[in-house]
Amino acid sequence: MKKEEILAVFGMLFLLISCENKEVSKIEVIKLDKELLEEIKRESDTFFNIKKEEIKYINKKENLETRIFKDAHDNILRIIQEKDGKAIYVREYFENGQVMGELPQKINDKYHGKATYYYKDGRIRVEGSFKFGKSIGIWKKYGKNGNLILIEDYGDGDMEPKRIQID
Repeated sequence: MKKEEILAVFGMLFLLISCENKEVSKIEVIKLDKELLEEIKRESDTFFNIKKEEIKYINKKENLETRIFKDAHDNILRIIQEKDGKAIYVREYFENGQVMGELPQKINDKYHGKATYYYKDGRIRVEGSFKFGKSIGIWKKYGKNGNLILIEDYGDGDMEPKRIQID
């Protein structure tokens, strides 16, 4: 094989490998869980209309409090569940019912665990993790077209992130 042919083969392999490794966010159409709402209502002992936009359900047996926030058009914007005073479930919604963000539980009023934020179409916008309120590890940001555009490495959370811009 000639030198030019070998270089051409390696060049094609490089292009093939780099094209295959392009990360694209998947579309996760996650709508408002109506079964969860029915369960909250069924299992609660009491509910209060705090404001027109906020309803609080209390399940005394499980020591569980659920707050549901709505907009002026009665669309659910956020659901927060707390057990023993700690947030264990937090979801925010777009007006179309698609999940805007899923946040981890709160420990000592600081997020701890995996977080994911979405675009209105259900495509992942950002994903990463918190440890006691600090961003840790790898965070990935995706463009509206789903292509990975930025990787940030926060390490153990005690440093400025290392950023890798993806073209």
